[in-house]
Amino acid sequence: SGEEIEERVRRANRIIRQLSTPWEDVFLAIESSRSEDVTMLSLESDPNAAEVRASGEARNAVSMINYLDHLRKDGRLSPAVLLSHQVMVEDPNRPFRFTFSASWTSAKQSQK
Repeated sequence: SGEEIEERVRRANRIIRQLSTPWEDVFLAIESSRSEDVTMLSLESDPNAAEVRASGEARNAVSMINYLDHLRKDGRLSPAVLLSHQVMVEDPNRPFRFTFSASWTSAKQSQK
């Protein structure tokens, strides 16, 4: 039926969006921003929104801000936006745990 065909097309389009995530650019941007003071904890993509969301842990606030600034300047992902952060008070080193998102679509458009 027509509804079944439409659902198959929607599923196929979702798969195509997932497969078209520019993982090389994402990983290169994350890797080039690497710091001894920052550890990445997770990385997820949202192909529908053309963005990634990641979480990390930084030794301190300055390290977190420097990491995000480097991502912003890298150009493969744009803009790197801090979504949340908190000091891990139960840890004696008091690291900053943070979450950010970044888009790959706007980065590509701004390079054109």
